[in-house]
Amino acid sequence: MKTFDRKDVFTLVTAEEAKDYIGIKGYFGDSFEELEDDIRKANNAELAEIFPNQETNIVFRPSRSSACYGLFLPASKVKEVEKEKKWRAFRTFEEFVLVVGLIGCNVRFRFKDDISNEFFYFNSWF
Repeated sequence: MKTFDRKDVFTLVTAEEAKDYIGIKGYFGDSFEELEDDIRKANNAELAEIFPNQETNIVFRPSRSSACYGLFLPASKVKEVEKEKKWRAFRTFEEFVLVVGLIGCNVRFRFKDDISNEFFYFNSWF
């Protein structure tokens, strides 16, 4: 999963600092959601021009189109982050019995590819 820090995004206020990134690949958008979407789709282009216009927030023009955007994120600032697992397997059968026993339900174990055959049935009434 790729992500970025919001402080690395150039806006109207920081447009002067972005001049060093002309000709560098990056992501364009008018909101952070658009930037996230472009990162997910790997939709990037080189920064062609910067228009520091105080009347509108449309400042950055990519080389691939004539449209202008209010936000620019250099591709070098995008980081690869390993997605955290939100679950883990039971370490032992005793741990499984402890948790399922507290829930108080019936559990049927089946092979992954053959759901018609049960190989273990566990009734957890303690």
